[in-house]
Amino acid sequence: MMAVWRSLSVAVLVGPRLLALAPVFAIASAQESEINVQKTMRITLGKTSGQPEQAALVPIYFTPPESIAVGRVRLKVTFVSANVKFDKVEAGLAGDNGRLKFSADVTTAKNANGIDTSTVTIPAELSDPSATSISGGLLAYLSLRVGSNARPAMITLTTSAEAFRPGSSDLMPDVRAFGAELGAEGCLFLLHPLKNIC
Repeated sequence: MMAVWRSLSVAVLVGPRLLALAPVFAIASAQESEINVQKTMRITLGKTSGQPEQAALVPIYFTPPESIAVGRVRLKVTFVSANVKFDKVEAGLAGDNGRLKFSADVTTAKNANGIDTSTVTIPAELSDPSATSISGGLLAYLSLRVGSNARPAMITLTTSAEAFRPGSSDLMPDVRAFGAELGAEGCLFLLHPLKNIC
């Protein structure tokens, strides 16, 4: 049976940072048995929005399997980049304990319709030898900057992920990644050139 997934988030914007009030989880309309919480690792993006010339902070949530340690994850997020550009990655509550090392790499291309896209690759791995597994929770924030002339749009953040056990180069077999949407609130361009509203 094919599962239909939706994203649910509860968050508040305080100053420049997005502080999560509750984890963002994927909710399946199919039976819960389709995810084995003992063996399945999950990465979930939270839905957010941004205004022109500001950064939109996309929360990245990590749910480790209950019975398997995770030492390294690699997340890829692809989006149409006409209205937004990659800014940076910041550690979240689960990743801001000095035990994780983050980096980010951006590649650009054009999709089948000739539209500019960006793919952000985010590796995160344990840097503390005493840590046994990456902790679950708010792993990081993906900061995307909305362009000054952005038009109102809902931008799909397509997501994939890989995971590895500590000290292993073998891919974990059961990894799920759930994307989200970013709302670029944009400017309203009127007929008069001096009356564009942002």
